[in-house]
Amino acid sequence: GRRKYFCYLLTSKDPKYKNHTYVGFTINPQRRLRQHNGELLNGAKRTSTKRPWEMVLTIYGFPSKKLALQFEWVLQNPREAKTFREIASSLYHSKSIGNPHYLKAKLRFFFEMMHITPFHHLPLTIYFLTDKYHDLLKDCPSPPPHIKSTIGTFEGIIIDDSDYDSSEDKDEQEEEPEEMMAQNTDGIYLLEGEAELSQLSCSICSMDIDPKGPVARCTSSTSSTSSSSTPTSSSSSLTNSSKCGLTCHLTCLSEYFLRNTPNI
Repeated sequence: GRRKYFCYLLTSKDPKYKNHTYVGFTINPQRRLRQHNGELLNGAKRTSTKRPWEMVLTIYGFPSKKLALQFEWVLQNPREAKTFREIASSLYHSKSIGNPHYLKAKLRFFFEMMHITPFHHLPLTIYFLTDKYHDLLKDCPSPPPHIKSTIGTFEGIIIDDSDYDSSEDKDEQEEEPEEMMAQNTDGIYLLEGEAELSQLSCSICSMDIDPKGPVARCTSSTSSTSSSSTPTSSSSSLTNSSKCGLTCHLTCLSEYFLRNTPNI
């Protein structure tokens, strides 16, 4: 199956460090928690103290590893990201969230991020590993309707790490460049606010494109012909000319790429 990329939120269970948090990225949440708690090798240095840690939630459904790492970076550095700076700054000065590095604040930032570009258009799933902290969610905005929220155990999370490389779970990496918040990989660019978009329809769902929302456009050249795996009822391929030019809603593109991924 297609690899899932997870971001997660930890909190310390040590009474001396109550509500202290840690944000990370992984391809296997259960194994990563064991690493943070010292049960397995390759745990992050910053979590070698304040053990034991508990995973409050994880989120997955990112179409690419880079988008998952972007999410992690914004949650770690809420006042640094251009798309979240204003919201984060106002929350930092709000008495209602308390210490901005503690669990209540991190949960608030997390749910506020569900409403910013590019995350608010992605087919994400929020997976709680415990309900002990649900009382901290009362001031958090609800996620968009298409973002699922559920609770379960680690056994309920389907993963694919058959070719696992321990470097994939490293958290002490260089910060993602800010430009990545506006550009995806493989010749697909995220556009927003372009007037010409109002004249176009989505290549996948055929609905009109809102020029105010983020749109994916492919600039690659292709010689592909019609395919039976098209996401629409027509027999035409997504890319059926020498110049691709695919333009579509980011949500539609994400769902198309993940169409064969089993839901949990």
